[in-house]
Amino acid sequence: MAVRRTKIILLTVLVFITTSLSFVGYWAYKYYGDLLPEMPDNNYYENMEQRANSAMKVIKRHNLNEDYCLFIDYSIPSGTPRLFVWSLKNKKVVASF
Repeated sequence: MAVRRTKIILLTVLVFITTSLSFVGYWAYKYYGDLLPEMPDNNYYENMEQRANSAMKVIKRHNLNEDYCLFIDYSIPSGTPRLFVWSLKNKKVVASF
């Protein structure tokens, strides 16, 4: 009975350590990996296009420059680029910082 209890405890500890290392590895890759994208995923592009369309209405109403627009997306982690220069004519991200 004691041997079985010891095996269960060891298995539980092993599963806990493996799960913890998986989460830590994912977090480290996400925030400190060499392969971080300079541009956001396509989900953000749809979001920025919607913002650009609503910004274009304000720009036309107030007769402002219709070339570029700046967007800051605070939902993106601070370690990745979240300031975007959006070309209103080409409807794409020109630069990100």
